[in-house]
Amino acid sequence: MEGPPRFVKHDVHVFRLFTKREHGIFVNMNEREVVNTALDNLKKNTGIVGIVRDYYDKKVDGELELVFKNKRHFFPVVVKKEVRPFHLAQLTYKQQKLKKHVMLVAEHIVPAAKEELRELGIPYLEVNGNVHLKLKDNLFWVELGKTPKVREGKNRAFTPTGLQVVFQFLLDPKLINLTQRELADIVRVGLGQINNVFNGLKTEGFLVQKNKNKLVLRRREELFQKWIVAYEQRLKPKIKIGDFRFVKPVDFDHWDKIKLDRNQTFWGGEPAGNILTDYLYPQKLTIYTDENRKDLIKNYKMIPDEKGNIEVFKKFWYIKMPNQKIVPPALVYADLINNADKRCRETAQMIYERQIADRLVEG
Repeated sequence: MEGPPRFVKHDVHVFRLFTKREHGIFVNMNEREVVNTALDNLKKNTGIVGIVRDYYDKKVDGELELVFKNKRHFFPVVVKKEVRPFHLAQLTYKQQKLKKHVMLVAEHIVPAAKEELRELGIPYLEVNGNVHLKLKDNLFWVELGKTPKVREGKNRAFTPTGLQVVFQFLLDPKLINLTQRELADIVRVGLGQINNVFNGLKTEGFLVQKNKNKLVLRRREELFQKWIVAYEQRLKPKIKIGDFRFVKPVDFDHWDKIKLDRNQTFWGGEPAGNILTDYLYPQKLTIYTDENRKDLIKNYKMIPDEKGNIEVFKKFWYIKMPNQKIVPPALVYADLINNADKRCRETAQMIYERQIADRLVEG
């Protein structure tokens, strides 16, 4: 049987509440429902009253007004379904642009992300009332045991095949207004798969009918962030060709001198990050290619090795990019931001700010 909540009050007015509870799973809650439910639970646990409203800057999802002891506090707010450590780079980026503390509200924040949020001094609130928030001299820290992991119904836009199609849309949103047959020819998937992707994107509000003849890709940044998670979990393992190493280990130190087949093989991950920023020295090489294993061994003097420092993946996009030496910057970002290494994430953020952020603005 559940015991009573435990409050601890310190001289600096720090309130912490810890208890164990069972929670239901939240499914397909929209952003306003997430915030309203979280604020209801915040009030129950802390006495803080919150109101959410629209905000003038569309970099965030709205503004929170929090009232405690008759004093009002205002935070731009970002709303997420599930938050992992790599999401925090974008949150920090928004804060830098707004020059204000941004509050994160989410259905679920993984423990590692919570720890990093506290270190960064970024306030957060979960749907079940878990919170870490400083209001003047009062620090509120509430943990109600495990929060529910987000469960999603199957959406064909985020299957391995669907993710390949969505990536083409992120590279070139104008593709959505081709006929489905034309699109199927370009991205090289079946016509039925294209229809599944369109329906999946429409279901979640990413694809909207602007008028009779025109579709619009909405919430592109949110779609990109969702794509990154699904890519790492579902598509990337499917397209991995294998791990390799150079026959001559010294060749690793001169990777940038290797002449890749510009039509078939491209640097991704850390080497691509180095090319784009000159900030990251690669510890592992990532290659995306249409070449087969025999070609890789012959052309680049590589041999298969499960413990090797070269990862090779099948190329899965078909839109030509200006720099044919590396994969599209959006994929470089995905490779690096999913890496636990701090310098990789810093490099990813540089790439996002310089080459991706503007492309995600809705036209």
